[in-house]
Parts: sequence; C-alpha cells; structure tokens
Amino acid sequence: MAIVSSDNWGIRLRVARALSKFDNPQARAAVSYLAKDPDHRVAGATLEASL
Repeated sequence: MAIVSSDNWGIRLRVARALSKFDNPQARAAVSYLAKDPDHRVAGATLEASL
C-alpha cells in the first residue's frame, strides 16, 4: 500500500486513523508499519487507535 509511505505526514496520519478501524491482515500490517513512523504524530495516532 503506497499511501502508507507518503512523504506527507498528514496523509500518513489520516491513513493510520482510517486503517485502525479495519480488522484484516493488510490493515493491521499497515498500522504496525505506521506505528514505527519517524513522525511522532503518526506513531501516536496508531497508539490512540489501540485504546
């Protein structure tokens, strides 16, 4: 999924929030990838979604 590697942190943030609502292997893998994002806002969004 190319969009999870976008240069724009805002897009990655929205993708993290959106994909966290889905329960399938591809979405979980993408969220896991985004959890290691260098931008704290993106990584934080994955953590918030897991609460």
